Amino acid sequence: MINVNLIGGLGNNMFQYSLGRILAEQKGYNLSIDNINNLQKYFLNVVNINTNKTANGESLQLGHDSKQKTIQHVDLKEALKHDGPITLAGYFQKYQYYINHLDMIKGWFAYDDSGYFKPNENDLVIHYRLTDYTILNWHLPPEAFIETIHKNNIKYNNCYLITDQPNHVFIEQLLKIKNLMVVNQTELADFTLLKYAKQLIISHSSFSWWASFLGHQDKVYIPMYKKSSSIWKTFPDQIDDVDLIPNCEKYIKQILE
Repeated sequence: MINVNLIGGLGNNMFQYSLGRILAEQKGYNLSIDNINNLQKYFLNVVNINTNKTANGESLQLGHDSKQKTIQHVDLKEALKHDGPITLAGYFQKYQYYINHLDMIKGWFAYDDSGYFKPNENDLVIHYRLTDYTILNWHLPPEAFIETIHKNNIKYNNCYLITDQPNHVFIEQLLKIKNLMVVNQTELADFTLLKYAKQLIISHSSFSWWASFLGHQDKVYIPMYKKSSSIWKTFPDQIDDVDLIPNCEKYIKQILE
């Protein structure tokens, strides 16, 4: 049995479900998700799994209840050879756990997006996470997005700025961006706009990361400050650091001073 505790928002839940299901399918275990309806209202292919395989060994805790007390890191080798129930409770934001399962994960998080607005190929989409990030001091300053556009000489027709706080004072500072339209829709409508962008600038947010990971982008720009308190470090070096930027041409770290 793989037990998964869903905590946090939609993006967090997608990490937790994905890691749980990857382990369950590789081990042939049952998968049990607490509050699975939180994800099923978005993705119909998100399900609990009942294989009737019995795991009688000792229970293994992964995440913040593990011996290491980590919230991002898990020892996958240990989990795969463990003969007993496994409980996942954490965030698990490391692309290495998911990159080799991308096609399968796309199927889990498929949904009917035919009724949602999509950007044109020559448009730019920006995601700006605010709300609780401003309290935690994890937010990017507005100039990070402006500098990213200028430093990369990004050409576009329309620019869609998706944000969870459209009336924030920071948004006013971004109105100087050419052809900017501020967008705040339903979660799936926003997710679709992000997913179909050919050019995307993302915040340090699991929501926009998932849209980039599952999406159709040519380029995904990630503004990063060397001296930032953000949870995404410029160069992750600790075992429990968030590590979500694959080393490929699609993802571009925009290192800012």
